Amino acid sequence: MYVALFKCRLCGEIFVSGGTKHKYIVIDAMARIVVKGDSNAFRILGTPIFKRSPHLCNDRDYGLADFIGFRKKGDDPDDEVS
Repeated sequence: MYVALFKCRLCGEIFVSGGTKHKYIVIDAMARIVVKGDSNAFRILGTPIFKRSPHLCNDRDYGLADFIGFRKKGDDPDDEVS
C-alpha cells in the first residue's frame, strides 16, 4: 500500500490522507504533479487528492498542509518507491 502524505505548515505534523495499492498509479500521480505544476488536485481511482489541505492541529489551530509524496507501507522491499 502506498499512502499519500501531507505536512502541515503550521505545526509540522505529517499525516496520511488516502492512498493506493498500485505502484503504477503512484508513478502516474507523481508525473502529473510534475507536469501540471501548480494543479490543485489529482485523482487516485476517482478519489481526489488535493495538493493543499486544511489541517486541524493538536492545539486546535488550523494550518495548511501540503502533499509531500507517497510512502510504501508493507513488507515487500521490491515495491519500494525510489
